[in-house]
Amino acid sequence: MAIEIGTQSVSDTQKGYLSRAKRNPTSEDAMGTLLAVCRDRDITSGREFLHPDWREIFEANADELQARLGSSEYAHLEEVFSSAQPYDPETLEIDPNATNVTFLLGAGASKPSPSDIPTVTELLPDLLQRARRIGRQDLDRLADFCDESGITNIEDLLTAAQLSEFCSRTPTVLRLVDFLIYQRRRTEHDPRFARSMRQSPIEDVAGVAFLQDTLQLLFGLLSSRMLPAEPNAAHTAIASYVRKNPETSIITTNYDCCMDLALGAKGGQYSYLVDFANRETDTAESLPGSSLIKLHGSLNWFYCDTCQKVYQI
Repeated sequence: MAIEIGTQSVSDTQKGYLSRAKRNPTSEDAMGTLLAVCRDRDITSGREFLHPDWREIFEANADELQARLGSSEYAHLEEVFSSAQPYDPETLEIDPNATNVTFLLGAGASKPSPSDIPTVTELLPDLLQRARRIGRQDLDRLADFCDESGITNIEDLLTAAQLSEFCSRTPTVLRLVDFLIYQRRRTEHDPRFARSMRQSPIEDVAGVAFLQDTLQLLFGLLSSRMLPAEPNAAHTAIASYVRKNPETSIITTNYDCCMDLALGAKGGQYSYLVDFANRETDTAESLPGSSLIKLHGSLNWFYCDTCQKVYQI
């Protein structure tokens, strides 16, 4: 049984049953509904979450349910709610006054409303769908290639984009990469590369500019998808915790600014632990106790290729 408790994926049908059960939780109808929901195939398979309010109904009316249900039916409900933990029991043993806590956030942290940012596997299809609306042939070809090749991870595309942009500006590196991977040498006799060997500097510059323009559009679409995002309940709860426990650290793989905004709204003091070129570097004594470590960078950071420094926007 793979039942998960949460609100991320709850059908309107389940919400309707829950609303009806709350009005009279010990009625025959409510008890039958509770059993039916806990045996629903979508819920037991993990395709749909079990709303946490069902646990409250079960725990608040456990005695009545035990008295009126058969022993096997009540045992089934006990098994469901004992296995479907919304958190690890060990978390209740953590004493914030004696332990410095670190939160680790992944892509799923920014998915619930009102953040509504797709996860890693959902973000690329979303991005390519938006790219097709622009009506540019280069973006359409890229979207078609990703679809045909089964490429769904946004990180793969971003990595390839950065490598392509770098190689396009450094032909020597491109030739070395080609040789190291394929053990072949680019020559003027090779028809696959003859055209690229004959290209004039003007054609090279135009090709690099076109690639950079394509990548700029992609990154623009990605940024516009994330910039309007607002903190959700998880971000706000963590920010509240950080304010009360200033030695807390947050590590995130997300480059959206939801966690940053939540911390700012709560007035919490934190550091990115990054030396920004346009900010005074904190000394060990002036560093806030809390830190927000963004492993993949951030939408409000800018890296300058010319000076090779990071700026905070």
